[in-house]
Amino acid sequence: MKIFAPRITEANGRTTASARIEISTPGLEYPQELYFSTRSTGSPMLSDKADAFVTAALPVAMRLGEPLDVEGPVSLRLAHGLGAYQDILTTWWPKRYRRVGIQFETLEARQSDARPSGVGCCFSGGLDSFQAVADLRMPAVRFPEYQITHALMINGFDQIMDLDHQGTSQKMYDAYQPALAQWGVDLMMIDTNLKLLKLAVMTRGQLSHSFGGSLTACAHALSPVFGRFCLSGHATYAHADLKPDGSHPVLDHHLSTDQMQVIHSGGRISRTRKLEALADDPVVCANLRVCFREPRFDAQTGAAINCGQCEKCVRTIVSLHIMGKPDSFTTFPYRPPLGELRDVRLLARTPIMFLNDLIDLARRKQESAWEELLSTALRRRKAALDGQASGHAR
Repeated sequence: MKIFAPRITEANGRTTASARIEISTPGLEYPQELYFSTRSTGSPMLSDKADAFVTAALPVAMRLGEPLDVEGPVSLRLAHGLGAYQDILTTWWPKRYRRVGIQFETLEARQSDARPSGVGCCFSGGLDSFQAVADLRMPAVRFPEYQITHALMINGFDQIMDLDHQGTSQKMYDAYQPALAQWGVDLMMIDTNLKLLKLAVMTRGQLSHSFGGSLTACAHALSPVFGRFCLSGHATYAHADLKPDGSHPVLDHHLSTDQMQVIHSGGRISRTRKLEALADDPVVCANLRVCFREPRFDAQTGAAINCGQCEKCVRTIVSLHIMGKPDSFTTFPYRPPLGELRDVRLLARTPIMFLNDLIDLARRKQESAWEELLSTALRRRKAALDGQASGHAR
């Protein structure tokens, strides 16, 4: 697999960093050019280095088992870190990734280069995103050098797939830009076709095994802005939660350069504790979107809203009932009736880690009825998974 030298172009009010991609494996349909694009501004925001492209493409090369040939300058520190990054991915998922050689045309030792002052994190409007921003604001963060300046929304990777600019990405930006401005944080949006490249060789489920690298690639593309960039995990630092994942405390920092420190954050508290911490903040209450489904918007306010029916919405609404604050968030125009929420079959759709978190919340709030229901759902969930495992073994 080859990454050709990146180039910067400007057209139609946008600045784009792009690189031609060449894959040796025959029969694949993939984008011939990988790109990162932003609205044009007066100052350089996109990098012409190859850091973003090698970070983005490496999991694809590993999935195919193809050596990677990289034109353009790459950070020496990043090149070194990619070795450990490969070691971890191949240890966690040896049947899906193979270690590959990387040929770098130009390595740069950039220790003497200035570090940009911007501090950023990825932002989708969800609970982890809002908590990440809250954790990086003063006085929550102790040192001014680590105080957040920008939140980064990505069009073309997760749920926002609006690369033809039909309106969804702009609506998401318009919904959250004023909300974050109330916290003194600038919202940026970057477009990329990286997901299309990865889907050429991976299933949608396998995207989760390297999503942290994809997010970091977008930050590297904006390296003239960011000196530090945080990836917010959904799991706590508890041993039982630290399972292999595409963003992980032992993984993310290997994607740093000397000018951009990549930091895994968000592991200090569980999801329900994040919800408790933010449930009285008017900015969050008017803007939280946790939904798995495609973005929807309130016709009058333009706010992003939740479906109230997907698994993630349901467990969030259940959390709010346990907390005694079922109506705190205006972004849930539909909430299932309480009787429906208490259906064990519905609760058993929740992943085990989050069921345990909900049970802990019920205990803390002394909601014994909820604790009993959730414990029953947990047993049912485990039994179903054990049954699946037995079926696969046969």
